Amino acid sequence: MLIKAYGEYWNRAKIDWTVGVLGGRLKGKIQVNAWNQRGVYALYDHFNLVYIGQAESQDLGKRLRQHHTDRFAERWDSFSWFGLCAFDRKTSKLLDPDIAGVTETSAIRSIELVAIL
Repeated sequence: MLIKAYGEYWNRAKIDWTVGVLGGRLKGKIQVNAWNQRGVYALYDHFNLVYIGQAESQDLGKRLRQHHTDRFAERWDSFSWFGLCAFDRKTSKLLDPDIAGVTETSAIRSIELVAIL
């Protein structure tokens, strides 16, 4: 699978954008920080899609923080993200994206996952 981690409909107001933490739990247990994640994200306003963007050359957290002052600043209240980096289950740190050897099946399944979510 291309998508190694994701978060759905995170409330914008519950994030402290000044500290650089997009905190969540891995399978409900391990506390993780997705701030430095790479991948794609979606902005929503009351669950209606507003914008889809990518975090490739910048961290996910930085990209989302930029939307506080750009043309979308007042148009979103939550976001979802889909990352290429897995979390280490012992240290909760982000691992480097492992995209070598991606098969057609893996790509299709990842696209399907994002579409379903």
